[in-house]
Amino acid sequence: GMWCPAAAGVPDELLALVPGGVAFVQLESGDTPTGPNSESGRSFHGVSEQLWSGDDAETFVETAAAGFETCMGETWEVDDEATASVTALDGDDVGDDSTMALITYITPGPDGDYAWRGRQLVARFGATVMLLQELDVQLVDSEPVFTDTEWQGIVDTLTTAIGQGRAADGFVSAVEAIGARLAQHFPPG
Repeated sequence: GMWCPAAAGVPDELLALVPGGVAFVQLESGDTPTGPNSESGRSFHGVSEQLWSGDDAETFVETAAAGFETCMGETWEVDDEATASVTALDGDDVGDDSTMALITYITPGPDGDYAWRGRQLVARFGATVMLLQELDVQLVDSEPVFTDTEWQGIVDTLTTAIGQGRAADGFVSAVEAIGARLAQHFPPG
């Protein structure tokens, strides 16, 4: 579903380039609407960060960028009830090489259509690849948890730290910023 029909082979190409030993961090908040059985008013937010090093880092970013470019501006049916689209995300270049896109799925729910908005950043720092993904699921007319400016600020903080050789500090800062924003949107308790 993430890739348009013209780029259907991209996931397999990308998986073949990922070596073993991937560092993975994931944060989630809220309840995922699951279709006709979901309750009204549910929303979900998740962020994942992945980091790995390998000889194919440059090829990985190039392949992801080519896949995004192939799908850019396209809208396609994922199944009988859902559509997907890819749009460009503006932002500063990250690391040695990067690509960003917004992938949106529209699915029906019992209380209206839901938008599954996923920001994707793929960046390379030498032989290290960072994949940063943010998923926001809410009713179509709802405001996203993060504005593009807030999201870019988190990306900048993380990537600056990685570029300075302080990846752990960058991840901690990004997790703290994301956690603080999620706590505002989904109060604890």
